[in-house]
Amino acid sequence: MHRIVSLITVLVVALALLAPGAAFAKKKKKKKTVYWYQYAVPFTCGDNATDPGRTLMGDHATAVNLFNPGTGSATLYSGLALTFPAGMMVPGWASDRIATALPSRTGTQASCQDVLDLQAVLPPPPIPLPTYAQGFAMIQSSRPLDVHVTHAVEMPGGQVTMTSQKIPHVAIPVPTAP
Repeated sequence: MHRIVSLITVLVVALALLAPGAAFAKKKKKKKTVYWYQYAVPFTCGDNATDPGRTLMGDHATAVNLFNPGTGSATLYSGLALTFPAGMMVPGWASDRIATALPSRTGTQASCQDVLDLQAVLPPPPIPLPTYAQGFAMIQSSRPLDVHVTHAVEMPGGQVTMTSQKIPHVAIPVPTAP
């Protein structure tokens, strides 16, 4: 019986000595995850007068509208990935990215003319850009944006069609130190 009491006393003293250390033990901090938001915005630009199998015959125009609804400036990296010319399941040309900023509660727009004018500021594609191109405007942003694309085509008879859609983002996690 004396041994049981001694054993219990030793356990109580050991727990009393360990308890203060346990109270000061630090919890491991989780690494904070930062997200970049990526948008792949389809575009069709120019006059498709000869390839009815690719898209509607006619003059195509695309406008990409970006709005930063947040309270801080968004850093943007934008570029192009052409799917035509190339076609036939051959990867098209991809541009370098251009860095810009979009201040809080402001918007901007890129049009077909901007797409076709990029030849002047970016390394040229391996073939000259024609007056008709299809592909994606690739946008990465440090903040979520409202991104909308409007596509219009004027067909040979003068009929005009127009569509508009909101482009969803893909959140890309970028782990950082706490």
